[in-house]
Amino acid sequence: MMQVDRPIISVEPLLVDSRGAAGVLGISLRHFLGLCASGRIGPMPRRLGRRKLYIFSELKSWVDAGLPVRQIWVARGAPGVPGTFDLARGVGAHRGDAHVRS
Repeated sequence: MMQVDRPIISVEPLLVDSRGAAGVLGISLRHFLGLCASGRIGPMPRRLGRRKLYIFSELKSWVDAGLPVRQIWVARGAPGVPGTFDLARGVGAHRGDAHVRS
């Protein structure tokens, strides 16, 4: 019987929890939580039910932007920040983010 090589499909997650976010950034969960508490992690988690989840693409954008602290990340009008809307990316505080308070 002939073996058929199947392509490997890589699926990028849409949302990750704190442990997943720490793993993506290559740091420990404890260090990640400490950085979050001090405002050094720019992206804010979103609530989905009782879970706090980070938007994977936002974490990538934050890294690409040079890892700015939360205050600068928010001031730049970062994706998903209340009161901002990025038409090109289709993210921000709009009807789809009704749980986000401005």
